[in-house]
Amino acid sequence: MRPAAIPGQPIGIYADEWNVVRAMVENYLAERGGLAGLNGPLPPGCIRVRNDCEEDREKFEVLAIGELLNVPADDVELFKGRQPVFEGLAVEWPTYIGKFGVLLQDLPEDEIGIAMVSGVIRTKLKVINEAHPYADLEDDDEEEDQYRLKTNYAGGAEILYKETGTGDKWAVVRVGAFHNPIWRGRLTEILLQEESATTAVQYGTPDGMGAISYSDGGSGEEVEVYDGLLMSSRQLDAENIVYFDFDRKAGVFKTVNWMQCSTAEGS
Repeated sequence: MRPAAIPGQPIGIYADEWNVVRAMVENYLAERGGLAGLNGPLPPGCIRVRNDCEEDREKFEVLAIGELLNVPADDVELFKGRQPVFEGLAVEWPTYIGKFGVLLQDLPEDEIGIAMVSGVIRTKLKVINEAHPYADLEDDDEEEDQYRLKTNYAGGAEILYKETGTGDKWAVVRVGAFHNPIWRGRLTEILLQEESATTAVQYGTPDGMGAISYSDGGSGEEVEVYDGLLMSSRQLDAENIVYFDFDRKAGVFKTVNWMQCSTAEGS
């Protein structure tokens, strides 16, 4: 460790030492909320966000990613020379589905910090069903725990590990890509045009002879699926098999195909 310098005394410093000091100063300025100091190194897969939630947020909570703050129209030199800083917002469903970051630090209101948008990170989930493989933003922006991801059959976070049980659970997730597989389900009630029906999620098991046997999932593995295909005045009866995926724009699951066991004219 070098001794403290006396004011006015010239000092010699190695480049690697200077770079460390420079990065520490820039990160300090970033945490104080100043855009001009934002050019220090960032962890892989991370961006800087300003907490615009009107309240302090905690490490490992999630924020919706809003607009870019240092846009070229305001100051093109700042845009070219400094790292991007985005709004960090409260949940607005379905606007920000799949568009969120997990905080790497406690973040007071109006200050700037770091959030991971691509990579593997710890966070707390609101586990609705243990069978859910993914998670995304809470669909109720009035919930007190809206800054935690909520599990589902589609989402911007792939669950690599989570504590057993439902409710608030610690987890390890991979963020950065929206996962939206096509699922198979069995209608448990009539599905009318442009309406929704409860659907039991089904899983397939190969029988070793080239065929697949399907059966309903575990307890509570049901999804509200909206019609995306039916013609006017038609309906799908209960027990029909449907295939569905997630419509990010609407924030709901919609049918993409079905295996018709029976149909009828809608009343």
